[in-house]
Amino acid sequence: MYFLLSRWNPPKRPTSQRLLFLEPDEARRALYLLPESQRPIFLFALGTGMRIGELCGLQWRDIDFRRRLIHVERQLAPVGGLTTPKSGKSRIIPMSHTAEKALGMVPQGVGTALVFPSTGTVSPRPCEPSRPPSASN
Repeated sequence: MYFLLSRWNPPKRPTSQRLLFLEPDEARRALYLLPESQRPIFLFALGTGMRIGELCGLQWRDIDFRRRLIHVERQLAPVGGLTTPKSGKSRIIPMSHTAEKALGMVPQGVGTALVFPSTGTVSPRPCEPSRPPSASN
């Protein structure tokens, strides 16, 4: 019986991919190379682990400064606008000191509910920063 079930609905195979992350020195170098206007979103991403779509859909009302919590309830998709997060569920992230520092760098009261509004530059995704120049240049 199991054989028949596994043919119709095979179990997911574990992936052997290594998780990729920036070493502290790499993060400092990337931060240095970024234009000043893109540093807050980069720091916030480092401090929260949020996906780019979630960062782009984050609104000021999602941040509880008093309890130091970030409510991830939506993402900004390239097609379809604001949708539920990729996981299909909202979640709450504790606000790290890095994330708090990044929020302090974001100008508030710019007429938008979004924390990281689009800069108006051409980009494949809303609010997505362009790639920083390579360190070898």
